Amino acid sequence: MKKINHVLNFLSQKSIIAFFFLVCCAILLHQPFEDLASKILVQPLFSKIEKRTINDVVFGLIALASLLMLRKHKQYVASGPLATSSALAVALYLCYRLFSERWSFTHYSVASNLAYADTFLAYPAVYMGLWFRSRYNRRTLTLGSVHLATDEPIRTADSDALGYQDYAATVATYINKSSFNHSFAIGVNGAWGSGKTSFINLIKERIDSDDTILIDFSSWNSTTPNAVVTDFFDTVQEAIAPYYSSLAQLLRSYSEKLISINDSDITKSIKSTITLVAGESSIKELYKQINKALSKINKRIVIFIDDLDRSDKSEILEVIRLIRNNADFYNTFFVVAYDRNYVLEALSQQNIHNHTKFLEKIFQLEINLPYYKAERLLLHLESQLAKLFPNHYDSVIKPAIKSDSYRSNTAAIHHLENIREVTRFSNSLSLNLSKLLNEVDIVDFMNIEIIRMKYPVIYELLFKKSHIFLSTKDTYVQYSKARYKLATEEKTGKYLIENYIIDNPNLSINKNDITQIIKLLSDIFTDSYINSYSSSVLSIAFPSNFRKYSTYALLEDNLSEVAFSRARASEQHVFNQSIEEWCAKGLSWEIRQRFLDIHQFDDREDFEKIITTIFNFANTPYPEHLSQVFGTLNGYDKDDLRNKISDHENRISNKYYSKDKVAYQEFIRNLFLSAKHPFRFESDFIESINSYFSDGFPLATEESHSIALGYFNQHCNVSESLTRDTWELYHNCKYKSWSRHGSTIHEEGRKTIEGSRSIFIEFIKTKVYTDFIRDITNKEHRSMDEKYTVSDIVTDIFGSWNDFKPLVHNNKDLNSFTSLFSDFYDKFVENNYKPIAYDFQGHKDS
Repeated sequence: MKKINHVLNFLSQKSIIAFFFLVCCAILLHQPFEDLASKILVQPLFSKIEKRTINDVVFGLIALASLLMLRKHKQYVASGPLATSSALAVALYLCYRLFSERWSFTHYSVASNLAYADTFLAYPAVYMGLWFRSRYNRRTLTLGSVHLATDEPIRTADSDALGYQDYAATVATYINKSSFNHSFAIGVNGAWGSGKTSFINLIKERIDSDDTILIDFSSWNSTTPNAVVTDFFDTVQEAIAPYYSSLAQLLRSYSEKLISINDSDITKSIKSTITLVAGESSIKELYKQINKALSKINKRIVIFIDDLDRSDKSEILEVIRLIRNNADFYNTFFVVAYDRNYVLEALSQQNIHNHTKFLEKIFQLEINLPYYKAERLLLHLESQLAKLFPNHYDSVIKPAIKSDSYRSNTAAIHHLENIREVTRFSNSLSLNLSKLLNEVDIVDFMNIEIIRMKYPVIYELLFKKSHIFLSTKDTYVQYSKARYKLATEEKTGKYLIENYIIDNPNLSINKNDITQIIKLLSDIFTDSYINSYSSSVLSIAFPSNFRKYSTYALLEDNLSEVAFSRARASEQHVFNQSIEEWCAKGLSWEIRQRFLDIHQFDDREDFEKIITTIFNFANTPYPEHLSQVFGTLNGYDKDDLRNKISDHENRISNKYYSKDKVAYQEFIRNLFLSAKHPFRFESDFIESINSYFSDGFPLATEESHSIALGYFNQHCNVSESLTRDTWELYHNCKYKSWSRHGSTIHEEGRKTIEGSRSIFIEFIKTKVYTDFIRDITNKEHRSMDEKYTVSDIVTDIFGSWNDFKPLVHNNKDLNSFTSLFSDFYDKFVENNYKPIAYDFQGHKDS
């Protein structure tokens, strides 16, 4: 039965009917056609063309021009109907040219078998060639890895991502089992993007096609109420024509009568009123004839009207009139999809009294699309993104989407309301995230894209007026840098952007959405210390990353995550060189954050490379324009480095050194012993080791003490002046002593590594006595008079004030200041080591 219906539908096409009509005319009316052609074309025109060389050239050029069209339009897709007409014209010409003696044809002077008229075969022949090539030699476009998801509705139960198929099957079963003398209207109510078209398609799939004529009518294609009526009945008659020959004319007459009534209703003239009365009887008669014909067909007619809410209010009212009155035909079902709120609003604007009840009268059954859980949307989102990012989904995107963190759940579930939004969101990520994979925090990027997609005016405010709505106040933590948080009013503590939205209704933000927007923004730009410190280095909350979330590209002042990973995988010297180049560009903070984020290592080589590079990075100087703010060296977080190299419970030596603790100790030892003067970072770091209670440092306490002492000794040997490095290296020869009492650890105090004092005293005596006494002589700022005191560092170095006195009186640096200091020191001692007024005669600072 289906095959017969298919053949009938094919034969009823207008193009097929026209083709057979032309063939019949050519056969039956060939004689009058020949006479007409002879009278109009052959005798007055073609018979005058003589066989001449110049004519050969002209017709040859015509043929050549036609052939060149093939090359010029090689990508041209020829029309099927025109190709068919060309084939008919060529066949007709060849019949007369080869088999008829009605006309004699003038031939080329240089080719006796080729007639001038044959030249005109070139164009239709070329056109037919183009058609054959476009049909049988099509190029298939190859889709790349980056493409977009389509918003195609579900067409079969196999692709049902919403779980609608069971409910749709139930509706289809009721339609299959029902028959009525009049029409029956089913409304499918759902918000924009909720899957109404998909639900209708699933109903179609389950309807018994042998007993049913399925008709699709798109009312939103009609631009006026009259066009709605015309287009509706044209669609219906085209679908029913194969089953009842005269029904098409009945429907056409019926629709014309309806349109004439609508016209008379507008003009409201007396004449039109008379026409209306006269037409009423005729319409009723046509209506009866149509119903009688439909009952003879004995088939159920199901008319699907999708997206009614896409039509204008006047067209919506006209469709409802059709359903309720004008198309209330025998055994006809209407399945209409719409957003109920939109349709009710349209009816109210048309001054329909009690429009809610009015709509209930139209649809004997109204279906509210079944609720689907947010998890279904999340699953669909996963499926879409897996297709759009086949090479990065598992490693980059899936962890963010599958995360149990509140931030990702906020973006993925609570803000995507339907399948259409999931598709739009997927396409947005496909387009905007493709160049920033591994360069942004995926959760942050998704949250920002949600804002851009659903609340574009907020997105624009956020990026254009970030200086107003975002703040970095009180967000700085050690070895990190400031991050954005939502700016607040000082008095109320309310977010400035929230107040701005409330105070500006022209932004057209629904009040119910404001809470969602603020929640989403506060998750991104949190002011929580814990969350801010643990956030990804790629987070939008860091000002250096902010702009790339709106430009969708890596900026010059960003460190590429891909570039860092590539450098990490290269040889040690290449990694070091990359670090130096990035530091010179002012990317020290980004580099530090990358190292802080590393908690796992591939193998021993990777571990040693990272630790070695951290030491190199810490010793790399800041660019000159930044050194006054951040210090001369990059430095590094000592706590993090100490944790990275800790061998507590042999975790490093067992994992990366095959339980060879000696090999691991040798690696750590070489890091410290290969340090270069003035050993700033290494000395600071070994001091933190010596001051921290832990059994995880690979080297013994005695050896870590020896390293610190060795740095100070080397410095005193090569240095000829007392510098800041001298003081820091001496202070780094301190350590904390600990004792254990049961399970309790007690700090016994800060002590000095044995030998460091004697090294310093010898250095002072032989090289820097004058510089030393200048450094320890300090002006007393709390006194109104110009009093001076001696720093108690003297007692730390020499043991006591008296032990320092011999050096004061027996030093080898004889100059004006040392002489004055000797006198000053005696008086200082006499004053019981309290500040005294003294005139150094300007020699102290000279």
